[in-house]
Amino acid sequence: MSYDMTAQSCHDGGYKFILNYQDHLSKFVTLRALKTKTAAEVTYNLIDIFCTFGAPSILQSDNGREFVNCIIDELKNMWPQLKIVHGKPRHSQSQGSVERANRDVQDILRAWMSDNKSNKWSEGLRFCQLQKNSSYHSGIKQSPFEVLFGRKSQLGLTSSALPENILKTLNSENDLEQAISSLELINYETEVSEDNLEQLEQASTSIEDNILKQASTASEAVLEEISIVQGKINKNKRLAVSSLHHQAKRMKTDSILKYPVVSIGTNVTLPVPDVDRSKGDSRNIIGVIMEVTTDDLYKIGTKNGIIAQLFSRNQFSSCDGVNILNINDIPTDKISLRAANTKESMFEGQGFLKCFCTRKCYNNKCICKKKNVLCNSRCHNSLGCKNK
Repeated sequence: MSYDMTAQSCHDGGYKFILNYQDHLSKFVTLRALKTKTAAEVTYNLIDIFCTFGAPSILQSDNGREFVNCIIDELKNMWPQLKIVHGKPRHSQSQGSVERANRDVQDILRAWMSDNKSNKWSEGLRFCQLQKNSSYHSGIKQSPFEVLFGRKSQLGLTSSALPENILKTLNSENDLEQAISSLELINYETEVSEDNLEQLEQASTSIEDNILKQASTASEAVLEEISIVQGKINKNKRLAVSSLHHQAKRMKTDSILKYPVVSIGTNVTLPVPDVDRSKGDSRNIIGVIMEVTTDDLYKIGTKNGIIAQLFSRNQFSSCDGVNILNINDIPTDKISLRAANTKESMFEGQGFLKCFCTRKCYNNKCICKKKNVLCNSRCHNSLGCKNK
């Protein structure tokens, strides 16, 4: 499961952000309007979602490891029995899926606001969620709603076969039963001839005899219907898994064509994410290919050690004809990409610290206070602070 938050330029009654929670398999999204980005408010809404769909084992986010850890700590405080771990930082596949969902949500929400002549986007968010989940997804070959519920989403009787002129007259269940009975009677009258009237009379007399039998088998029919729906859900999930595997293979083939294989010993440039470097640091660090796994993942070494993480071919650029680093000169120590950048940095790596404290930063549990740094504008929102 992944979640992400997007800021809205148009504030709506205090609401400023959209929480997008997505299931990777079904691509089903759940949207919530937030007033702040504090861990407490995000956690409160996540628990509401967990109590509806169940809690995941892994929670993935692109909001930074510290913030995710803070969310998980809040979840433990609010729900002690819950056990969740954070996912790999900056997981490219889940990032791309949620970012595409964010763009779709913004487009659908913009259309809803235009159609309804309203700027209250928080009210339109639920309709946007239904539209997004009901739309066909090319990756899973069906809509997210079908994967989760085993059927297409419905708009009540509007999705039925009843004519529009009859729908306008319906107000109660009795009206619905009368409308269905009248339609069945019309269908029978158009199909029945004088020759089989006697057969109809015989069939009608047997209806009463079958009532008791039908009552006794009603529960069996309900169980059978539940079994059918469950079968459809399982079938749709298998289709989604198969389609996602096919999509991954296609993307891998396209990637191989776009990014040729790099041999061991080749020098490469490895981009450093913004959160892992200061503004004065270089955007890339120089590395050398140490190993290529059977899964076409690359182990990259730097002058300060070997990066513990493996990289796919599209995550770095080859420096053909350049020989700055040699494999034999690389230390055997395992380090993170952030640590490698910090050792090469003139500014001691990441240019700022930020905390997500909820208790006014008065002890060393605060990251900033622990490192003797004053809290700044990037830290906790709308909370009193004793470290300023």
